Amino acid sequence: MAQRGIAAAAAGDIETFSLALALVTPVSELEAWFGHAPPGAKAIYAVGLELPRAEPAVVLVKRWIEAGEVHPVQRRDPLDRRRWQFLIERADTASARLREVRPDLSAHQLIILHRELVNAAAAGVPCPARSQLAQVVTGQNDNRAKKRVSWLMKRLEADGKIALQPAPIGAQHGPTVTILTGKHAGKSTRRMV
Repeated sequence: MAQRGIAAAAAGDIETFSLALALVTPVSELEAWFGHAPPGAKAIYAVGLELPRAEPAVVLVKRWIEAGEVHPVQRRDPLDRRRWQFLIERADTASARLREVRPDLSAHQLIILHRELVNAAAAGVPCPARSQLAQVVTGQNDNRAKKRVSWLMKRLEADGKIALQPAPIGAQHGPTVTILTGKHAGKSTRRMV
C-alpha cells in the first residue's frame, strides 16, 4: 500500500521548467547608464538566443546606434554558449563628452511634452503642431527643435505613456495621440475634419 502511495504521488508530480528566450535591461536603467557613461563604457542590454527587436529597450538602443551615440557589440554568453550577450559601447562623441558637463534635459522636456499632449487630449482638441510643441518644449522653432519633439514623442511611446497614430501622408493635421497613463488615460487628441 505504501508503494502505491509513493507511485501515485510520483505520477502526480509533473516536473516542469521554463526557459527565457531573452532577457532585456529595463529602459530606465539604460537611460541612466547612457546619461553617465564615459566614452568606451560598455553595458549589456539584452541576453538571449536572438535579439528581441520589438522590446522598448532594444528600440531605444537602435536609435542610439543610428545616431552614432553607441556601437553595438555581440559576444557569446560565457555561462551558456548557446546564448548571445548584446552590448553597447559608448561612442567617443561630442555629446558623450558634454554629458558630464551639461545636464540631460530629456527628462524635463519629456514632462513638458507629456503635459502638453495630456492637456490637448483632455480638452479634445487636435494634437498641437510640431512647431508649436517645439516652441513650448525647447524654446525654439527650427528643424532641430522639431526633430527633438519627434524623438521625445517616440520616447514617450516607447515608455508606454502615449500611443501614436501617424497622420496620413499629405494630411493637414498631426498624429492622433492617445494618453495611456494617469487621470486622462484613454483620452485622445481628435483629428481635424
